[in-house]
Order: sequence, then structure tokens, then C-alpha cells
Amino acid sequence: MSRISVALRDLFAYLRDRRRMLAASAGLWILCAAVLLFARVPGRDVRYAILLPVCIECVLLLPDFFRERARLEAVRAFRPGAGQSLPAPVSALEAEYGRLVKRLEEAVREEERLRAQREREDAHYYTLWAHQIKTPLAAMRLLAQEGGSSLRDPLLAELFKAEQYVGMALEYLHLGEGGNDLVLARVDLADAVKCAVRRTSALFIHQRHTVLRLGRLEGSAVTDKKWLVFVLEQILTNAVKYTPQGSVSVAAEGETIVVSDTGIGIAEEDLPRVFEWGYTGQSGRSDERSTGVGLYLSRRVLGLLGHTIAIKSEPGQGTCVRLGLGRGALVVD
Repeated sequence: MSRISVALRDLFAYLRDRRRMLAASAGLWILCAAVLLFARVPGRDVRYAILLPVCIECVLLLPDFFRERARLEAVRAFRPGAGQSLPAPVSALEAEYGRLVKRLEEAVREEERLRAQREREDAHYYTLWAHQIKTPLAAMRLLAQEGGSSLRDPLLAELFKAEQYVGMALEYLHLGEGGNDLVLARVDLADAVKCAVRRTSALFIHQRHTVLRLGRLEGSAVTDKKWLVFVLEQILTNAVKYTPQGSVSVAAEGETIVVSDTGIGIAEEDLPRVFEWGYTGQSGRSDERSTGVGLYLSRRVLGLLGHTIAIKSEPGQGTCVRLGLGRGALVVD
């Protein structure tokens, strides 16, 4: 909106606020004109007698209008919590409005303080829980590895999933801090992929009809290895979960890692929403344990690192995920 239109709007608002006073003045001048005409004063003299005080009144109203407009601009520029103050009130009603605004501002500040305190307490609790739960999970893994029953492989697979969910909770808490633990370095892509494969190996061992194929893994990229392995782990987990029979392939093309599978694929209407928080789609709804969080966290992590992620898929034809690890702009969350 231009400055002229704003000024005109303020002028009309000023006249509207003083319409009663202006109407009273107009009525008074009309009455005076009627009296003068009734006294047979010439019409030209009547016009002069009316127009002169009307012009004087308009001139006297101009300073009041500019003062009122300056107060309006000060109110528009007011931002709660910015150390500003409202214009001094000129009436009891304005003073009461000012006190109401101050009380509301104090209530908002108190609510924000309590919310921040609750968030800190929640983060502390979940971090503590995630670290504490690792101890019994590690003990269960050792017991499963020492045992020789036929349940060993499926038990290890389920333990991996439990550990992965705990890890996702911790990584989500870290992301809430803006990813301030990023450590950028040149990372060998083959090393990162093999690390993620080792961490998800229990899933491939348990799901014997899904074959893992590693292609060429040459090259490197400037990234954070821990976070890159976390993203690869999420993608490999999804790939093996939705490929009950077939293959999962991983290869590197320059600074791009490609993970493809021959699984059930993703419906076309679900593709635009796979990165949304909690969205599982048709494939996810078939698995009651699907959380719809892994891809959301993956894209957020890659965004912080200045990387990209793209997914192509067709139902029944598999899914292809491309991680672009080129040097994009880092995001400060």
C-alpha cells in the first residue's frame, strides 16, 4: 500500500472519528446562514460570513490531524517485547487500552517462559530416557548373540529396530537444537555406505529373500559422516522393509548416492507427501509399526547440511532415492 493511500485512509478515519463534531459545526453554520438570510443580509456577505470561519476551522484541524496521524504511525510500529512503548494516552479510554495491552504482553511473556521451561524439561527427560534404555537393549543384544536358537536372527532384527527408534529420538532432539553438533569434513562415500550397511545388516539377515547389492562407491563429499550414516540408515531400513523379496542396490555417482530397490513402490498420490511429519501413505499403513518420521528427519538433516534428497517410485516397480551431497548452502535452523 502506497504512502498516499495510507495517508488518505488515515484522513478518512480522522474525519469519521470526528463526524459528530463536524456535523455539529455544519449545523451551526447552516443555522447562522439561515438567520442572516432571514435578516435580509446580502447573499454574498452571507457566503463570506460562513466560508471564512469554515476555512479557519479546517486550518485549525490540520495540526490535530497530523498529531493524530503521528500517534497512529507509532501504534503501527509498536512491537510487543521490543522495548517500545505506546504513545502517551490522551483520554481515560486510551489509558485503559494501554494497561490492557501491557497486561496481555506480560501474560504472553509468562506463557513463553513456561513453554520454554517445559520444552527444556521434556528434552532433558527424553534424552535421559534414550540413554538409559540403551543399557537393557545392549544387554538383550549380547544375550541374543550368545544364544543359538532359531529366534536369534529375528530377535536381533527387532532389537535393531528398537535401537533405531531410540536413535531417532535422540537425533530429533539434536535437530531441535538447530543441528549445532554438525562436524563438516571430507567423507569417503564408500566408508559411509558400508557403515550404514553394517548397522542395518540384521534386517537383511533376517529377511533372507532380500539381497543387498553394492555398486561402485567411489568419490567423497564434504558432509557430516554421523548424520549422513543416519540418513542412509533410514533409507536402507525403508528399502528392506518394503522389499519383501527382491534386491536393494546402493551406488555412488560423483557426489550423489543412489539407493534403489525392487519393492512394492510408492503410490503416485503419496510421493509429494512422503517427507511430511508422520505421513505414512498406503505402504506405511500396511505396516502398523511405521511412524512416518524417518524421511522427515532425513530431509531436515540434509537441508541443514546443504544437501538434497529426491525420490522416484512406481507401485510394484520399486523406489529410487538420490542423495545429492554437493556443496549447497548450509541452513541455520
